[in-house]
Amino acid sequence: MDKFIEAFNNSGEDITNGVPTDGKKGIDKDEKPQYESIGAIDAVIFNIGNSPVKIYEFDTKADLKKAVDSYSPLMDEYPDKGKFLLESKNKKAIEIFNSVK
Repeated sequence: MDKFIEAFNNSGEDITNGVPTDGKKGIDKDEKPQYESIGAIDAVIFNIGNSPVKIYEFDTKADLKKAVDSYSPLMDEYPDKGKFLLESKNKKAIEIFNSVK
């Protein structure tokens, strides 16, 4: 998760938590969406501009696939990398997420 947070925080994009106008920049690791209900073990939520972004971490790639299959077709179009899933349709968020090695 730390590699994704670092990539987003260093992207040069307008990354905020909470209300975009509150002046807080960067990802707060303590800001978490509801993630247990989909079988994830961790998650973060933040905004790029006005677009919400969620990154979920699963224990295994198989657990991620099980969650995607369970919530199909809702989660089918979200990109994944290893055991991480990005919930966002923001093109810049997808680009940053996919750039993490």
